[in-house]
Amino acid sequence: MKEFTNRLALHAEWVLCFFLLLGGVLAAAAGIRYILRRRQKKKSVKGRAEWLYTFLSDNPFQTYIFLRGADAFPFFVSENVEQVFGLTKSEMDTDVFALARCMKPEEAHKLERQYRNWNRREPMAAEFSFVNPQNERRGEASLWVQYRKKEDVYVLVLEDISSRKKEEETLRQELAAAKEENEAKTEFLSEMSHEIRTPMNGILGLLELAKMEIADQGTVLAYLEKTQNLSRFLLHLINDVLDLTRIENGKVQLAQEEFDLIDMAHELQSMFAKSIAEKNLHFELHVEGFTARRVVGDAMRLSQVIINFLSNAVKFTETGGSVTLTFRQMERIEERLRLMIRVRDTGKGIEPEFLGHIFRPFEQESSMIARKYGGSGLGMAIADNIVRLMGGQIVIDSEVGKGSDFIVFLSLPVAKEEEKTGENRQQKKAEIRTGTGEELLRYVRGAHVLLAEDNDINARIILAILEKAGAKIDRAVTGRQAVEMFACSEEGEYDVILMDIQMPEMDGWEATRRIRSMEREDAALLPVYALSANSYVEDRRRSLEAGMNGHIAKPIDFEELKQKMGAAIRDRRTAWNAVQKQRKEDRQRNARSRSMENA
Repeated sequence: MKEFTNRLALHAEWVLCFFLLLGGVLAAAAGIRYILRRRQKKKSVKGRAEWLYTFLSDNPFQTYIFLRGADAFPFFVSENVEQVFGLTKSEMDTDVFALARCMKPEEAHKLERQYRNWNRREPMAAEFSFVNPQNERRGEASLWVQYRKKEDVYVLVLEDISSRKKEEETLRQELAAAKEENEAKTEFLSEMSHEIRTPMNGILGLLELAKMEIADQGTVLAYLEKTQNLSRFLLHLINDVLDLTRIENGKVQLAQEEFDLIDMAHELQSMFAKSIAEKNLHFELHVEGFTARRVVGDAMRLSQVIINFLSNAVKFTETGGSVTLTFRQMERIEERLRLMIRVRDTGKGIEPEFLGHIFRPFEQESSMIARKYGGSGLGMAIADNIVRLMGGQIVIDSEVGKGSDFIVFLSLPVAKEEEKTGENRQQKKAEIRTGTGEELLRYVRGAHVLLAEDNDINARIILAILEKAGAKIDRAVTGRQAVEMFACSEEGEYDVILMDIQMPEMDGWEATRRIRSMEREDAALLPVYALSANSYVEDRRRSLEAGMNGHIAKPIDFEELKQKMGAAIRDRRTAWNAVQKQRKEDRQRNARSRSMENA
């Protein structure tokens, strides 16, 4: 028993030693693990600190400064202070107020006052302008300051907000432009309402007066004549507004076609001959220095500009004054012609303060001018837009009481095949323009007209007026029917075709092309005129391209229509008689040849 006890005691000592050794190992392992964790934690904190320092220093927009609360001494300044503000880190390390060196004195004083009045409880925010002393770059910066009372530390964050300020300024400008555009639209609609309602009030009032005086034919005719004048003014206004809107919306495309500048000058002279004679004005046309007369461009749009200038010149020049139209070649550089087109008058002139906004829509020199001379104030805006589209410039020189010069400077390509100019061609142009109104109306009497018009009311009006003038009218209600009626007619039966554009089955342009393509002598000689509510210059051009002789916009000016019809019928009959004469001569020649062969 004693031996067993001694043996158990010996084993107990070994067991105790084992557990003591195991406890030591576990304690050592725990100690090692603790040390390793501490080292890892220190390493992680050091890594995060290095990352934070790098972030604060390398940030290209924000600079960070930490100050001791007791003496405002900077104990941390991010490295990028020199990159943003042009101040070295050593300067900022010793004196944080060195930042004031890159500010204007008044801005530095303003920040100082704001800092003194700061309550330290809420963050302080401010903005200031700065100049980098190293590269003279100007910019805008924001300042954010927070006081941490527990640590007695001031945290300053300075940010370069120059890019953001530029973006904000751009947005402000865009907003102001949008607001100005919206106000301009409102003003435009207001002006439109006034300009449209004024003549409409006159038209409705005159018609009411005409109904009241229906038994007095002379009075009714006077009222109707005034109504017609107001209607023409209203139509002109509508055309100008639509034209200006299309130009400003970029829906106008300039043609690139060959045309003769000198022919244009003579046509403009002829166009204003009647109004100039009525006002007893002296008119001169000068064509100077041209080495080439055919150029490539948009003749219709250029004519529109000069017509506006001439119309104003005639309107604002009193009886006995003078109007001069000058076409001058300034120089020819390679294959481009630099031109000056000038309209000079001896009229009332323009006040200097009005010249600065003469090209604005609806602008007129004064309400008295509008009442005395009329007009919508859109013509100059349209002319300016057209010339700009052409790459040219309008220059105005005016003196009150002495007159005005309206000058267009323009550069146009010379036509590849410069057409020879000769007296025969000019004579032919002159012959077409000659003929008084009464002489031309003689050709309308007895004329056989093919009218293509699908609208019954419009057709009834045209039929009544032309039949009253002595014409015989056949009506087609579609473009296809017009083609068929012409195809079934005898050669030379019709003297003129009046063709509506928008018609069912086939439009007027396509109908005209099909008529022109027919293999018969009169298909090419027969005058065809478009009658259309489409009144844009582009529509007129399209009508000419389809083979029409002209484009008359609705509402129709029937005096203009009858004059054009008379001139066209006269020329057509002359050409047709020449064809008939040539046919007769050919038949006689063939007959003689056959008789000689038989003999």
